[in-house]
Amino acid sequence: MSGNDNLLMNTLERATSGDINDLQSLQARVLAELFRQTFSRRTLGQAFSDQTRSICMGLGVTPSGGDVIVGLGVLAQQSATLPPVPGALDSTYRLARLDTAATITGPTPGANTWYLLEAQMVPLVASTQVRDIYNPGTQTFVPTLVTKINLQSIAFQIVPGVGANLPAPTGGDWVPLAGVEWPAGGGAPLNIVDLRQLPDVVEGGLPIDATVEQQRVRTASTPSLPSNNVSIIAQASNDRARLGGEAVAFDATSGLVIEPGTLFAASTWYYLYLAEWSALALAPQGAQGFNMRGVVVVSATPPILGTATPSAAITPPAPFAASATLNAVCIGAVRRNAPNTGWIATDESDRCGVSPLELAGGFSIQIDSGTALAASVITRNVNLATFVPRHATTAVIRCNLSIANAFLAPPFANGVLFQARVTGAGPFQNQTIASLGSSGTVDFDWPIQKLGDLVTISAQIVLDVGAVGDITLDSWLVGWRS
Repeated sequence: MSGNDNLLMNTLERATSGDINDLQSLQARVLAELFRQTFSRRTLGQAFSDQTRSICMGLGVTPSGGDVIVGLGVLAQQSATLPPVPGALDSTYRLARLDTAATITGPTPGANTWYLLEAQMVPLVASTQVRDIYNPGTQTFVPTLVTKINLQSIAFQIVPGVGANLPAPTGGDWVPLAGVEWPAGGGAPLNIVDLRQLPDVVEGGLPIDATVEQQRVRTASTPSLPSNNVSIIAQASNDRARLGGEAVAFDATSGLVIEPGTLFAASTWYYLYLAEWSALALAPQGAQGFNMRGVVVVSATPPILGTATPSAAITPPAPFAASATLNAVCIGAVRRNAPNTGWIATDESDRCGVSPLELAGGFSIQIDSGTALAASVITRNVNLATFVPRHATTAVIRCNLSIANAFLAPPFANGVLFQARVTGAGPFQNQTIASLGSSGTVDFDWPIQKLGDLVTISAQIVLDVGAVGDITLDSWLVGWRS
């Protein structure tokens, strides 16, 4: 006998219809449970973390005049209540097929309205035929019309949203397929968003914490021409979904992407998130006109320091605004310039960010500037909190010491000692000597996630006893790593 569940047909045993039906149930159960375990959601490193998911394969939604068409495909869903109600030999993980494209008639709303298109398994009698059925009373076979083929097909419903938003998924036995926006009075759909849960098989499971595997976030600004446009390439995951794709040269201040209620302020960081949607952890594909899986959100809410996890719930823009979520992944940050007319010129790639020094164009991130008169040393206490993006683990800081009105004993001072430490505690964590003519410059890394935002920076003229002058110490953020 086979290694699978089977029904024994013994030699010389009289066959019964119940045996044949049970045999089909056993075969279907093996297939359904194989689907369930293959496509369950798992968390990387967590033992026995399997979670059953409803899965759509095929069932793509396309426009057709004022209607939409659902293409051929397979639906797998968990239900112990949909008819036919599972028996003792049946799986509660149900498989259904759509073998003929289905047309969903478009509504005629009074205003532009988003609708949620949902699906569920439904039994369908595909064939009835006349068969000779034995009548025990008359002990004769009587020709009788009986059902011969039952199919598990797919039924659909559309649920209207409220205002500019999609409704939350109905839940229960309904599985979301797409969000469709129909215009006032009906007509061709304005937008269609793919909401299917696809059978993504991730070896080992999804990560416990929000993780950015690939990233490129670049502003379109130049020193002479500020811009609101940003380009993204990203791949990210959390414990509920895989997200990512590409969004090229989009306006990151438009209502298409900004978190509702966001107001832009000068010299302020804003964070780019990829968010899934609803309690079902749906990852919309092709939303907002981007080649992206997940919703792009520009938010003033920072992530937890040094991580990709938001510090508070993120509300996506319409049509997904009905559902705030903590399950978003920070893929980068952009900063408004001082006049608040665009983003500063930044480029963040594979978790390393660069902010070039462009003094003339006003694109630099200056942290601090101070002057000590007739001195050989200057010490500045700096708070990095508003200068370094919160997803960074390390800040790259540039310090420049310049001298005016110098009184220098021969030979001319030729060195400067730069030092940095946590303000108010402990020894200096960084010490660097730079050459000094009339100025000296050095870059150093500050582990902001480990040591915090409060930094004391000291610069001292060295290698020339008695050298003093009016010395100015400037510090800038020129990059970061996350």
